[in-house]
Amino acid sequence: MNRDRAKDYIKGKLKDYLAETHRDQRRDGKFPCPWHNDTEDSPNMNYDPKRNKVHCFRCGADEDIFSLIGKDKGLSDPKEIFAWAYEHYGVTIDKPLPAGEMKPKERKEVSQNQPKTEQYTHNSIHIYTQQTGTAKDFNFPDYFKKAQGQIAGTDYPTAKRGLSEEIIKKYRLGYDPNFKLYNPETKKAETWKALIIPTGPESFTARNTDPDAQDKGRIRKSGASVLFNDKALKEAKGPIVIVEGEIDALSVIDAGGEAIGLGSLGNYRQLISAVEKTRPTQRLILSLDNDPAGKARTEEIAGELARIGVQYSIFSVAGNWHDPNEALTKDREAFTARIANLVNVDSEQMELEQQAYQTASNFHHLLGFMESIDTDTPFIPTGFNKLDKVMGDGLYEGLYIVGAVPSLGKTAFTLQMADQMAESGQDVLMICLEMSRNEMIARTLSRLTLLYALNHKLDAKKIPKTGRDITTRSRYDNYDHEESKAISQAITDYERFAKHIYIIESLGEIKASEIRDLVRKHILFTGNRPVVIVDYLQILSPADPRASDKSNMDTAVKELKHISRDFKIPVLAISSLNRANYDEELTFQAFKESGAIEYGSDVLMGLFYDGDTKEARREEKKQAKRRVKLVVLKNRHGEVGEEVVYSFYAKYGYYTEE
Repeated sequence: MNRDRAKDYIKGKLKDYLAETHRDQRRDGKFPCPWHNDTEDSPNMNYDPKRNKVHCFRCGADEDIFSLIGKDKGLSDPKEIFAWAYEHYGVTIDKPLPAGEMKPKERKEVSQNQPKTEQYTHNSIHIYTQQTGTAKDFNFPDYFKKAQGQIAGTDYPTAKRGLSEEIIKKYRLGYDPNFKLYNPETKKAETWKALIIPTGPESFTARNTDPDAQDKGRIRKSGASVLFNDKALKEAKGPIVIVEGEIDALSVIDAGGEAIGLGSLGNYRQLISAVEKTRPTQRLILSLDNDPAGKARTEEIAGELARIGVQYSIFSVAGNWHDPNEALTKDREAFTARIANLVNVDSEQMELEQQAYQTASNFHHLLGFMESIDTDTPFIPTGFNKLDKVMGDGLYEGLYIVGAVPSLGKTAFTLQMADQMAESGQDVLMICLEMSRNEMIARTLSRLTLLYALNHKLDAKKIPKTGRDITTRSRYDNYDHEESKAISQAITDYERFAKHIYIIESLGEIKASEIRDLVRKHILFTGNRPVVIVDYLQILSPADPRASDKSNMDTAVKELKHISRDFKIPVLAISSLNRANYDEELTFQAFKESGAIEYGSDVLMGLFYDGDTKEARREEKKQAKRRVKLVVLKNRHGEVGEEVVYSFYAKYGYYTEE
């Protein structure tokens, strides 16, 4: 098998390789990305069968089987990667006869049987595929010389990229107005007007200078994939800036600095290998693009450099611009000054980091702690006296989660709690993802009609009205004076505290992160810090629709926890339970995606029907007045296992402590 066919054959083995390495076990198809610090709990990489690649939605890694093998096996040399793959899949590479030993007919057949891409390699000096190597007979020095001789044919590096003539000449930039390549996506031959950037003796980057060309697919790598200007690790006299692209590196160098270009985020392992070999004496400054992929890769590189013991700083030389080249072209003077100041960044940043680390000592926080206990930590009574006693007088800053089976009365319980807090003047912000505002108002009025009947010792079967009774106008004609009065009085009572109840209704279209903005607006517009109630947790809009349910639950719980901490308010979220636990004793495992809920919550409570057996609990559910227990499964600042027993009038959504 010739080399090109062997590569194509092995590329077709990507799905098999994923199975071999047990990356095909998850139902959602995702697995941990080896290019950044990914986890089994929330993996971000999956297999794209259409492009026959693996792609990470967090760091942006987009790789084929060879890159994945190199990562898994710790190989950076393409020859070593190919050798491992050939041996693993039992591929033998044919040794071609020299052209002089072939008969004319054989030479013609070989030429005709070569794939289109290989014909381009032989018929011109251009390379069409990314990082696949070049023909042995390709003359890089001649090509570079020819391209450099044509650089005057374009103003792209100067007018568009802001590079000086000195840098263009020093780094041998060239121009090829007739750069031919084969586009595997369109399956068509293309011709570019390309800027040629030599990256090594036998490698270069070709960049399409056409202003209408799409960013994706604008670049082709030819020859071995290498770092740009890696000699700086040995020769640099000052800090070395690590950037993504060759033009970014040239921009830093043009501004008077030292820089190395990764070529792509996937090449960071080559940087680590080079650093381990050379042990540079100059500090490395990590300054990748200001986007999620660049930030994720920065974290990974920083971890590797820390492991090696090489000095580094994380500092954006681009400032508020996207990358160094944009900074150079938008404000050359400011960018040059920023690069000149890098020698000070090292010492200044180290000093700031040292100061920040030292302030982590409790000595620096002891005075603030003593001052904080001069005033009482604020708490908000729920209106349920026994529950408040269990909670240490009420709700504090933190994340509270209450769970129960369907139809037990989770929403009724939290709504009554909200109304009772509102009666005391406390603002409550309710995020209703399942029920409408009118349904919630009707439930409150229904409960108040029951209280009217109980307080006046009236007929508790006739006088109280359900939510449906209140919202169905045709039924009012059949109500007697006392029934109508109960509704009227309920409305009057509700008017006294309704101004403190704020309902945001949305059919599951709110993300946990958006609740933060709602809280911020509430504080800004009212001057009051609200208690936040989320009904309910599992139908919050996912932060990432492509991620697993568990990953999105982790994100939601974490965000709600941060909201409670950042705004110093209680956040109470309702949670559903796993179907398998509907008739079982309430435990941590009963909560859906229980890991995030168990570890992220400050207080975890559960409601369940009273009864020693499943049958007894089922019978309790049938009663008009049901006995319901609340158990505290987790209490970060108090006792666990405490129980509060309620009588629950399910028809009217009313809980009263026994």
